[in-house]
Amino acid sequence: MRSDNTARIRQSNLECLRIIAAIGVVVLHYNHATIGGAFSVVRTSGKTAFMLYMLEALFVGCVDLFMMIFGHFQAARNNAKVSKVVLLLMQVSFVRAAYYLLVETAAGKGQLTALGLFKSFLPSNYFVITYCVIYLLSPYINRLMNDLTLAGKKKLVFLLLFLFSFCPLVLALLHSFLGVGVGGLSTVSTNGDGEGYTVVNYFLMYCIGAISKDIKMSRQKCAVGFACCYLPLFLMELCLHRLGLFKGNVHSYFNPLVVGCAFFSLMFFSSVEIKPSPFINRIAGGSFMVFLTHKYFFPLFSIKEYVSRGGWIVLVHLAAVCLCSYIIGWLLSEVYSFISRPLSAVISRRFGKLDIEV
Repeated sequence: MRSDNTARIRQSNLECLRIIAAIGVVVLHYNHATIGGAFSVVRTSGKTAFMLYMLEALFVGCVDLFMMIFGHFQAARNNAKVSKVVLLLMQVSFVRAAYYLLVETAAGKGQLTALGLFKSFLPSNYFVITYCVIYLLSPYINRLMNDLTLAGKKKLVFLLLFLFSFCPLVLALLHSFLGVGVGGLSTVSTNGDGEGYTVVNYFLMYCIGAISKDIKMSRQKCAVGFACCYLPLFLMELCLHRLGLFKGNVHSYFNPLVVGCAFFSLMFFSSVEIKPSPFINRIAGGSFMVFLTHKYFFPLFSIKEYVSRGGWIVLVHLAAVCLCSYIIGWLLSEVYSFISRPLSAVISRRFGKLDIEV
């Protein structure tokens, strides 16, 4: 997803990072035990598991990274377009309804019902909903942050990190490994941290992305910072998986190590100068559709079968799945953009009076 400001600037270095982040999400869902299914069949002590754990730790911060990139570009703006929210939700509804009509019913997996059709049109996607919430609030967040000095911004971000990253991690570890009840201590909700799938976490990611524009960091420092976050994250995931002690909070989206990986990735790519590339920018434009559609095509790739074979064939298969998923998603994005352009223009005009400006 791209803010309006991003569409004008189109910095190819960060557009390239957006492509990598979208591919990273495909990798995470490929591994996921109940989505792609790789982790449900791989032997935890095998060479294949080692490679998949490396990739899991490498890309687990991609969802946080999407929100940081958004904050990086949106921070300079003092307005939010309601039409943008409507168009994003409309795209989610279109994809869900198309899948329901073309796959679940037409392919004989189920019967077409009025209730089923109604549910398919609901824009049910937690990340898109939280993204829209942050987007609508962004002019007010920006006003707050822009009234602060750089030192004040840093103090705010460190406070947010302490409250919504370090504290939830400590409480999650106490609950997971010691069985201590911590619901009443949570800084996020009485139901706990939600493993970072919360608007609180993405508010934090937005603020980190917003302040990233004001921070200068050499590529060497970015690489060292990334390594310092990535290596312990990978080692914890590897060891806990093999000991049968793995808990979700090890790579929850609020985990400081996960946040650090995303932040240093953003800072690294921000420091890399890439000549504006229409090709990269055009390809990056399909990243949102890739995010929405890739899971629907997983059944075509026989993921569990290939992972169970083990060895380097798994990496080749994973690369092929990522490449095919992105190509298909990009093509669908191009088609959707073409057929929805007239309606998008009407929605942009009709909702213009509701735009938020601070």
